Amino acid sequence: MGRVCKSGPACSPTHEGKSETEEPAKACGPSTQASPAHRGKVEARKLAEACGLSTTSTHTAEGSMEGEQQRDVEAGPATTEAQCELSLTRWFRGEEVTYSSFIGSLAIIPQAHAKGPADTGREKFNRDGSLKIKKVTLKDAGYYTVVAFLPGKKKEIGFGRLNVYQPVRVPTLLASNTEVTENKDSVVLTCYTNALSTQWFFNGMSLQLTDRMKLSSDSRTLTIDPVKMEDAGSYQCEVSNPISTCESAPVELDVKEPVRKPTLLASNTTVMENEDTVVLTCYSNGLCTQWIFNGTSLWLTERMQLSPDNRILTIDPVRREDAGNYQCKVSNPVSSYESVPLKLDVIYE
Repeated sequence: MGRVCKSGPACSPTHEGKSETEEPAKACGPSTQASPAHRGKVEARKLAEACGLSTTSTHTAEGSMEGEQQRDVEAGPATTEAQCELSLTRWFRGEEVTYSSFIGSLAIIPQAHAKGPADTGREKFNRDGSLKIKKVTLKDAGYYTVVAFLPGKKKEIGFGRLNVYQPVRVPTLLASNTEVTENKDSVVLTCYTNALSTQWFFNGMSLQLTDRMKLSSDSRTLTIDPVKMEDAGSYQCEVSNPISTCESAPVELDVKEPVRKPTLLASNTTVMENEDTVVLTCYSNGLCTQWIFNGTSLWLTERMQLSPDNRILTIDPVRREDAGNYQCKVSNPVSSYESVPLKLDVIYE
């Protein structure tokens, strides 16, 4: 999984108004989410069936302003298959119908419109009474109220919330340590993001938390304590908001098994000079093997030979200067261990 950002396609959902509260509509464009407008009590039943309040989101060319992407948003009364006879619509910012929050109005017959103090110059009133906001910004987020005047001196009041989002940035995933020792170390993975939601992936699959794993309250920090061999692999965080998704670059966690204390054995510990051969073998799970003679690093002579993995030392033939204490030291990147000394006696005349 590479670093990927996704945005949903643009769409134009329409919702009939209801007297009860509805859930906000899911965003489909890359920077805005418009909730359906809600209707209050309706005085004329047949008009209630004929007229709905709706929100639509329409795609336009993307621009940039203070880092957010811009789109046009349209919301308002929408005609159904039955004809809705609107005579006047008035739009307000917020949930209060006041002069200071008045955006503007549109009279259908005869057609005329007026602007109010809350007009920004980006608002447009359509013939069906809907309101279009061009190049929406983060400052446009919030509630909007519409008052629809109907024949017979009837009216409806509806409202809806417009949520405006910025596309999420590619998150940065950092680890306290990427090379750790099993059953000894812990690791903390932190996902740095501006997104609302964070999910974790392990080796390309959704991470299944174990009793050794803990997420922070905002899910941005994953702690593994202690680390085990099965935790080794590739970690990613995926972040999202209602309109976009991004994945971090993978972080590889390398878990090392601590080396065990090596065992040093000899084919013979008492040998004759210039006659016998001795083979010393170091048994270990370490990656690296070094040899020690009388407490210092062993200097190989032409009579000494090491196996390709350095775990077997052959001395052929043995001489009196080879007598002494031998040890092997094993290690990996996270730990090391020395064997118990083994004494070699050389008999000579």
